[in-house]
Amino acid sequence: MPSAQLPHPAVPRSLTDYLPWIAIVLAVVVAAVYFDTRSTAPAPETYESCIARLTAADQGDADKALNRSICAGKPKAAKVGGS
Repeated sequence: MPSAQLPHPAVPRSLTDYLPWIAIVLAVVVAAVYFDTRSTAPAPETYESCIARLTAADQGDADKALNRSICAGKPKAAKVGGS
């Protein structure tokens, strides 16, 4: 008894046939990029590092006051040690 074979579909595959696979691959790529960029994020800037970044040797009092106001919202660095 010969085995029954299903007829091969004559309809060519279109882009809509691959949409579920495209969506899955896109979701995996987006998740990988998200977790990669999240894990390599630098530590938040502290007040001290902000002042150090903005300080120049020839600054006047007005420039120093401006730098302090720019960095005012940054958290202070945690002190290591006691007291």
